[in-house]
Amino acid sequence: MESIFKFIDYRRFLEQYYTDKKKNSRYFSYRYFATKTGINSPSFLKHVIDGKRNLTDSVVEKFCVALNLNKKESLYFRHLVLFNQAKTSIEKQEHYTLLRTFCMNVKESVLGEKQLKYFDTWYSVILRELVCLYNFKDDYKMISQAIIPNITIAETKTSINTNMN
Repeated sequence: MESIFKFIDYRRFLEQYYTDKKKNSRYFSYRYFATKTGINSPSFLKHVIDGKRNLTDSVVEKFCVALNLNKKESLYFRHLVLFNQAKTSIEKQEHYTLLRTFCMNVKESVLGEKQLKYFDTWYSVILRELVCLYNFKDDYKMISQAIIPNITIAETKTSINTNMN
């Protein structure tokens, strides 16, 4: 199954999802999907895929759960639905812009303990640059006063000693 982020039409995504599930699982059907979402109509998914029905906000939530989408994929799916069902070109453009931000292929990773400590305070990044910019030579007072708003000498010393080693 292709990533949801490759789709610009939620109906094609649902069609692909259904086809893949049907191919890999004997029991999967429109009725099974309806039961999974808590929708009474066994043909609801078929009507959505065929463009005969639209999705409401509450049904989108049910679909996200049934499709087993993670948080980012769910958000993308919601905007995909809003984009496809938009009534005005302005609405369509707004949702398209948001969809594009998801497709930038930004690699996500978990920060390690050292990285978290580095970004723990707002001034760590600034101190790092100031140490390189000025002739530092352990002059914590000069560096702490170069930051506006000023930070204490103790904060400066702790941050530099923690993050620069």
